[in-house]
Amino acid sequence: MRKIIFYVLLSFIAFSCNITTEEKDPIEEKVKSAMLQNNVPSFSIGVIRNGKIDLLKGFGTKSRIDTTKVNESSIFQIASQSKMFTGIIVNNLILFKIWICDCFFQKN
Repeated sequence: MRKIIFYVLLSFIAFSCNITTEEKDPIEEKVKSAMLQNNVPSFSIGVIRNGKIDLLKGFGTKSRIDTTKVNESSIFQIASQSKMFTGIIVNNLILFKIWICDCFFQKN
């Protein structure tokens, strides 16, 4: 549960930062700080702005035992957490009226 909360908070940090191509250091420092505070060995982040990749970077090592550095191509297992992220993203798209849900739900 603690890891889920960490990833949600880190996602909000990523979305709340005003990142431009010239301004990447603030988010990198926030990620490193959050990793230290939550004892997370590795993290990878990608930010897309205006249809272009603005930031693509890995932080830390593959594990506490394996000291191989993480990069933007590292693969992580996220298990069922993708359902939570999808729900948050869809909720925000509807909330900010970026996506108007034209579907309806019907009780059986």
